[in-house]
Amino acid sequence: MEDEITFVTEFASKSEDRTEGEKFLRQGLNKFNYPFLGEHGSKLSIFAKRDEVIIGGAYSEKCSDAFYLRLLWIDDNYRTQGIGKKLLSLLDEEAHKEGIRKIFVDTYQFQAKEFYEKLEYKVIATVPEYILGYDRFFFRKDL
Repeated sequence: MEDEITFVTEFASKSEDRTEGEKFLRQGLNKFNYPFLGEHGSKLSIFAKRDEVIIGGAYSEKCSDAFYLRLLWIDDNYRTQGIGKKLLSLLDEEAHKEGIRKIFVDTYQFQAKEFYEKLEYKVIATVPEYILGYDRFFFRKDL
């Protein structure tokens, strides 16, 4: 049987792996933001695995009615095979289940701007020469 790529979804609590100082600052900011934005939700990770080895994944955080896609990465050996597209399709499915109405993500000009545009993400802001002369793009996808 040829190697299959499997996809795994994991939820984590909202406060894992943070320093005490960061936890304190986040608690203060979250308390201030709560009347406006509501409770911060869970974190969602979706992984692509081959032979139980992670070859890519997406990580997002829920806040009110939105997911914030924080990380999307595919191993160089598996790029251009539709894995990123599948990961974001699964993210869309999870978003619908959670009542999420929009997804936000940002990327640099040397990363994945065209990729997100193909998947119906719309540029909502651009910061020219954000770091080392590279532009940074902020996207929104309405579900």
